[in-house]
Amino acid sequence: MIIAIANQKGGVGKTTTAINLAAALAQKGQRTLLVDLDPQANATISYLDLSHIGRSMYDVMVEKGVGIRDVVLPTKNAAPRGCAGPAVAREGGASACGNLGRALPPKRQDRGGQGRLR
Repeated sequence: MIIAIANQKGGVGKTTTAINLAAALAQKGQRTLLVDLDPQANATISYLDLSHIGRSMYDVMVEKGVGIRDVVLPTKNAAPRGCAGPAVAREGGASACGNLGRALPPKRQDRGGQGRLR
């Protein structure tokens, strides 16, 4: 499954949505890859310390021979860094500590196309 979050307007919660959705899916046991293409790198710094990052997606796009596997960094934390108490994501969206994960409905059961999310 590939999910892209895009909008030309700034301040509409794209980063907040991406961070929370990635965290929620990870907490549900899904392997996730959060790709941060924003030069501000807010999604990246939510999970990683910038001092440990050598290359970025910029390098993948402009340097010959640099692939996505060269820039992907694993994290063991499903929740973003600094997540404690009533932490609210920077852009004023849902809690960055996983409220979205608790709000997601259980997986849909296959009933020959008749299934609905509960």
